[in-house]
Amino acid sequence: MHMLDTWWRPDAEDAGSAPVAAATAIPPSDRAPVPELTPADSGTTPIVAPDRSSAILASYVGQALAQGYAKNTSAGSTEAWPEVDQGCRLGNYEPTSALCRAAMLAVHGWGDARAIPFDEVVEFCDADYLGETLALCLTARHPSGHTAERISSRGAEGIPESDVVQEWRLHSFLLVRGPDSSYKTWTDLKALCARGIYAPASPVCAAEAIEERGPHSSARVSYSDVASFCDVKLINGGTEICRAAYRFAQPKSDPAR
Repeated sequence: MHMLDTWWRPDAEDAGSAPVAAATAIPPSDRAPVPELTPADSGTTPIVAPDRSSAILASYVGQALAQGYAKNTSAGSTEAWPEVDQGCRLGNYEPTSALCRAAMLAVHGWGDARAIPFDEVVEFCDADYLGETLALCLTARHPSGHTAERISSRGAEGIPESDVVQEWRLHSFLLVRGPDSSYKTWTDLKALCARGIYAPASPVCAAEAIEERGPHSSARVSYSDVASFCDVKLINGGTEICRAAYRFAQPKSDPAR
């Protein structure tokens, strides 16, 4: 499974002609209602062509944002994203600001199959909503630095699924902070991904499918896919697995991490 091939688009033509994860989106009429968690626009909003040469799956960005907090708000405090989202709805923050756009993705974007441009991801990195060491920020800032290398990762390269699954089973109990700030288990993720509440092509759903196959698979996970798992904190960023994945995401012009 190389889901990241759908998350990053190498050029504008591809971004316009091959909508990200559109084929996997489940129509709203088939989804069980989940108030506060179901993205309002998921499955109904047409994919907007990015204004740069590449874009990233919106649900990937939302899942990464949700693992942190909103910083440097107008109140000078650090808040959880659901609180910021409420503040945006109540008019405490400018609705079109980077803060409110990030809050919308973190709280309502986990099922969003649209593509968002690198420029917007860079805004979130600049605001310290996303850590600079994440593959998301590295890729958004250096879209031409390693695209060819990422594409060439198809095939035998990558990290064995067995290593990834063993890492999860040794160290993960409550896995990832959900859009409502509560932690989700594999059982939670399986149900939410199956119902289309979380985008099937997103990191948490791609990871759930791998985990379900168990630790004895002989397949490999691409470095970029594993980097996405590290970005959303499904794997601790300080592990050898994440170090290997992030080394792959490092732009060629930068020194080795």
